[in-house]
Amino acid sequence: MKKFISLFSFILSAPIAATACISGIPCGNSCISASYTCHIGATTSTTSSSTVTPTYNFAPTTPVQRLPESSGAVARDKNGNILSTTAKFTSGISIDNATYLRKATVKFTDKVGIHTKITHDSSDIGKQVNLIITASYKTTADSTPLFFMLSEYTQIKAWDQKTSSLIPFTKLTASSSDLEISAYEGNFVATGILEVFIHYQLDDGTLKSATDPIEVTIQ
Repeated sequence: MKKFISLFSFILSAPIAATACISGIPCGNSCISASYTCHIGATTSTTSSSTVTPTYNFAPTTPVQRLPESSGAVARDKNGNILSTTAKFTSGISIDNATYLRKATVKFTDKVGIHTKITHDSSDIGKQVNLIITASYKTTADSTPLFFMLSEYTQIKAWDQKTSSLIPFTKLTASSSDLEISAYEGNFVATGILEVFIHYQLDDGTLKSATDPIEVTIQ
């Protein structure tokens, strides 16, 4: 598993320091206004094949108008029972600043951006929630997928697919306004098939997740 984690770190970049950030509250490198917040720990990491500049920011400085249609959400309590929810997740990957797609094939030379918009369930407004990012990765279509999650400070952690094991990417207060996150900008530097899921989790263990992942084939 350690070998896989090292490989995936290479696919994305070196880990980056990240700080929970709410609109209008100073954090990270800078803060702009009540409408926008700051880029969080943006750095540049150089590998032998390319330079990767990942960016994490809440409420992007350039509004994203071209996300695919919402994939909706599924909610489960801590015991795995399905619950009703009005939450929505709208996520996609863009290649060279083109339209965001839920499924894409990319090359090493492509600059990609991964962006998501979360509409919280109306019953969750005002509650503390954990934003969670999980993914599966496999080297080929026939290989066994391995699962991981991004923890705080963007550290890549192995995940056993149990909700009780999930670690938050950041913590925030659910708002009636949509939460927009530019999760990654840069290049991939290894081949494989990547699926990225966005979730948020309540203090009682209830997990609300996008029904469809962002699917990326890296060539």
